[in-house]
Amino acid sequence: MSNQQWWTDFCNTLSSELNGLQVGVYASGGAPYHHLALAALWGTDPRPVRAEDIAAGSLDNLDVLVFPGGGFKAMTGMLEPLGIEGATRVRQWV
Repeated sequence: MSNQQWWTDFCNTLSSELNGLQVGVYASGGAPYHHLALAALWGTDPRPVRAEDIAAGSLDNLDVLVFPGGGFKAMTGMLEPLGIEGATRVRQWV
């Protein structure tokens, strides 16, 4: 099987499994846009979610929340806008 066929099969499988899920991608830092694009490709209803959205209760409208990131220092800077209250909301939601 070629790499291209594998990717097509993979996308088709994910689309059937993920179709219609409400997917948030954390966007208060980092680069969420390629994650949003893949989520859309796979049939979800993706939306960027910022720290202020979480504070306002947006997690109640999501099925999945993706935190794109890298190393510890990068994640620390990315998550800092959440603060204690936002991090607590995410933990309770999970």
